[in-house]
Amino acid sequence: MKKFYTPVDLRSRADMTAYLENHFRYPTMNSWNQATSYACNLKVDRLGLSAGIVEKLLDMLDTFEFQEAMQDLRTRFGMEHDYLWQAGMNGRSGGYLVLYQGSQKPSGYRSYCRECGQRNYKSVSESGDVCGRCVSHSRVDYTTLPLQITFTACSSLHASMSMKIWIRRSTRRFGPKGDEQKVQQRATALKSLEAVFNNQCRRFQSFNAGTPELYRKSVQEMISTVLPFRCMRI
Repeated sequence: MKKFYTPVDLRSRADMTAYLENHFRYPTMNSWNQATSYACNLKVDRLGLSAGIVEKLLDMLDTFEFQEAMQDLRTRFGMEHDYLWQAGMNGRSGGYLVLYQGSQKPSGYRSYCRECGQRNYKSVSESGDVCGRCVSHSRVDYTTLPLQITFTACSSLHASMSMKIWIRRSTRRFGPKGDEQKVQQRATALKSLEAVFNNQCRRFQSFNAGTPELYRKSVQEMISTVLPFRCMRI
């Protein structure tokens, strides 16, 4: 199976520069936008898997539970880096994992409705507990004010700057732990995804359902009971 993680000597500026300069890149939006960032090709038919496992994995990709589990891993990656670095999928079929720069800031919402979920920029003490959408007395203030997560997709990541200059600036501002660690940590997350894919495909490879509906139901049940648990441990 294809491997993504590459060990880099973080004490060597030359090694870090070479790693970033030679890393595969992919558009952050559309190809005509000419904005690119570090990326990995995660298309299931390009991972070096057998035809049988690819077929099983394609069936798993169609389920809500599998997509939810993968989104959970990307969210965890963003949280671990304060959303300054975020992992997103791009491409016509969503087969490329791309590294984005982002941020988080106060959303401005101060209260919400427990009935319909409508959010409000005013607190209950300012405007009462009546929801403007469902007209129920269910508005309460947030205990912790929610944050707004944003990311930049219309500009390239380090494409217009020499890697040697960027690493020098990064080292001066943040110390030796520069962006190459973020790229490697994403690769480590990919390695965890590989383990999930392989484990579940081996478990399900010999299954043979009598009807398409039974097959789909069995896939969903397996993902619901096994995959989320494994993702929580990664």
